[in-house]
Amino acid sequence: LYRELRTSFGTSGDTIRVLREYRKPDLLVIDEAHDVKGTDWERVELNDLIDYRYGMVKPTLIITNAQGEELTAALSRSILSRCEESGGLVTMTGTSFRSKA
Repeated sequence: LYRELRTSFGTSGDTIRVLREYRKPDLLVIDEAHDVKGTDWERVELNDLIDYRYGMVKPTLIITNAQGEELTAALSRSILSRCEESGGLVTMTGTSFRSKA
């Protein structure tokens, strides 16, 4: 999402096109949501996208390894509130499949 938005800068209408594309799917999955720089711009864009989809009653699945304050910093309280209200937060526990343990 952010990569597409950044590459659209300076190209007439492309940023709006990118945002519209992410509004369309019946189900949007955003993986690795914690891998952002945490800029105000990123928070605003993600919040606007989530808010739009929330208003249109379109589900959005956000996957992240962040927890606690790190999760709040990555996604914002507004997005977490929308998640809790419209579906919930699911914490997965157990051994990571990525680890060699």
